[in-house]
Amino acid sequence: MKKAPFRLTPYQVQFVLIIGFVIFILVKGVNTLKRKPLPPPSGPPTGAWEQRAPESTAVYPELIADAPEAEAQWFRRTGIYPIHGLIVVKTAVLAQHPFIAKSLFDAFLKAKDAYIARLKAGEGDSADDVKYRKLMTLVSDPLPYGMAANRASIEALVTYSLQQKLIPSRPQLDQVFVEIDP
Repeated sequence: MKKAPFRLTPYQVQFVLIIGFVIFILVKGVNTLKRKPLPPPSGPPTGAWEQRAPESTAVYPELIADAPEAEAQWFRRTGIYPIHGLIVVKTAVLAQHPFIAKSLFDAFLKAKDAYIARLKAGEGDSADDVKYRKLMTLVSDPLPYGMAANRASIEALVTYSLQQKLIPSRPQLDQVFVEIDP
């Protein structure tokens, strides 16, 4: 029996990558701390690893009643759409291979476009598929890519990070992000 290829939706990839942005900002802003090297990776995940994870039986109460409606109202009022993730590439890697940023952007954009086309065709019934299909009626693109589409959200993230003292100063966004818009 042939196994299906391992696939992540763009949302799953983005969700994991948001942590990279916060860590990148913290590391960039707190450059006086001495960084310890990360331990070596333990190896790649094996195929279908998420399918073997035990189902959670925990039931947690919702922090915000009707969160999707609260999100929609927030977007209508502020124009801020939550960022689900970022792709982080070390500056040294970009300096050595300047094409990598655009290549990664194009690859993720191609995957996203295929996913959005499937959603528009009514395909997919996972919770994420249903959520994004519904979001398309509000924001048209439920997974916006690029600086122009995310500037308001990024600026809000920086402002809130400053207010909560997660970062010491407001970074210049052109020094933190490589400008790649379609």
